[in-house]
Amino acid sequence: MTRTSKIALVATLALSCAAPVLPASAAIRCDGGYQVNSQGEFESPYCQERLLSQLSGVPVETIRRSWSAEQNACRFVGNDIRIMQFCNGIVPRNRRCIIPPCF
Repeated sequence: MTRTSKIALVATLALSCAAPVLPASAAIRCDGGYQVNSQGEFESPYCQERLLSQLSGVPVETIRRSWSAEQNACRFVGNDIRIMQFCNGIVPRNRRCIIPPCF
């Protein structure tokens, strides 16, 4: 084994051992539409999209990828008190309808 290959092997082993391993607690935890961390709970679009997915039955990946899927899911369950505030930002309910059809 040449000196260069030994150095490369040692460097590779050192980097693989030093790679950070995320603890299980690093995952995002949600309580309804709120994200939970060490300081408490706060509104999070990630958790609100997850809650919308649970309430509407639409996969969360579809909601995150497609604005129209998110709007349709909000139209379907937007009157649910748990998600109403989030959906009002997506599909406003208190607007005047000028040209029908209005939702």
